[in-house]
Amino acid sequence: MPRPASRISWRRGIADRDLGWGMPGNKKFELRLRWMSSHLQQAGYAALVAFGWGSAHGQTTMSHGNMRYLTGWDSQRFSSLLVVFPGGARPVLLVPNIGAYVTAREQIGYCDVRFCAADALGSATAACLAEHAVGRDACVATLGRGEMPVGAWEQLGLQVPQPVDVQYLLDAGRMVKDEDAIGLHRKAAAACDAIFAALPAQLRSGRNLFSIRAQLQALGAMHGAEYCDMWLTASPNAQREFMFKVDMQGVPQDGDQILFGVSLTIDGHWGHAVRAGYMGEPNLRHQFYYDVVQQIYEMAVRELRPGKDLAELNQDMLNVLERHIPDYSNTETYGRFRYAHGLGLSYEDAIVTASFPQPYIAGGRPKSLVAEPGMLVEIHPNIFHVSDGGCALGNMILVTQDGCEALTTHELGLARY
Repeated sequence: MPRPASRISWRRGIADRDLGWGMPGNKKFELRLRWMSSHLQQAGYAALVAFGWGSAHGQTTMSHGNMRYLTGWDSQRFSSLLVVFPGGARPVLLVPNIGAYVTAREQIGYCDVRFCAADALGSATAACLAEHAVGRDACVATLGRGEMPVGAWEQLGLQVPQPVDVQYLLDAGRMVKDEDAIGLHRKAAAACDAIFAALPAQLRSGRNLFSIRAQLQALGAMHGAEYCDMWLTASPNAQREFMFKVDMQGVPQDGDQILFGVSLTIDGHWGHAVRAGYMGEPNLRHQFYYDVVQQIYEMAVRELRPGKDLAELNQDMLNVLERHIPDYSNTETYGRFRYAHGLGLSYEDAIVTASFPQPYIAGGRPKSLVAEPGMLVEIHPNIFHVSDGGCALGNMILVTQDGCEALTTHELGLARY
């Protein structure tokens, strides 16, 4: 069984090989695929099988980020499967939609792009492996297996005693962003800010929340977002995010609390931010909850800088919450979601996100990680009361050489709509 390379050696590998940083698109992806091929050969793997959904699956997929990082390919609402071989053989990209296949043939010239029927993705992959004399008992590395349809995995027919997941290779490489990636995240942040600026007029338009969201999603597309979704709550007691059509039939009214989160991608790079407001003048309880989350946010951006342990930052935010709301952990009264997570080619980029476990998932413990320049963190403290409603506030925060920078810049105050 091949032994996985250490995370440290991968990070050094990035520094030594300059894995595409600053290169034009095709050269960058060619270099990353060559590095992967070389790693497979050195580690003794017979091939890499990498499954990926497209960007249309949004926050629900980690596999899209892998595919985008290695190849630049976005299959949008379809799936794709990449096969990389050791020794420099040309990678194969299987695309089970004829229109997407034609586009991939035009864009991804550094792969052997092939069409296969959607219900034959696994068998087409098996045939591809057989072409390169990869047997059923060979040791094959995998990416995205957890999101691969069961039927495709069964068709693949590999008899590996324990599939070898090499996700750690890409997670470590994607943790610190290069200047090209940061530039795309800035564009995504600007799109979020434009949507926030358009929200007040939409809330007073007389349309229901579902229609308002559609208008704002179109604005995201006009700013270049291939994926744009949001949750928009307008309720006297904003206790949670409204994101389903059944939730979003109401028309915003005076006295409603507003909770608004934007999540979008531009060329695969995530933008995400959260704002809160009130239709009219907020009541004292709503103002209180906003003041609490604002203090947590301001403390976090003061402390976030190179060398800061992100698990410690997570605890520092909870300490501020506890000073103001000592019984915040009483789930009969209060609810919340994680106060931060990583951003990148995945909505909750791995490694960084592990420092901020979801409070409603049992057994989650923050993992220690030292902040480095180039990390991108979404900081979004929040608190919701069972009858008073609540608030959330969030920005994209880039760790810099001597501190941090908010990429989303729209006004933070509790908005009056």
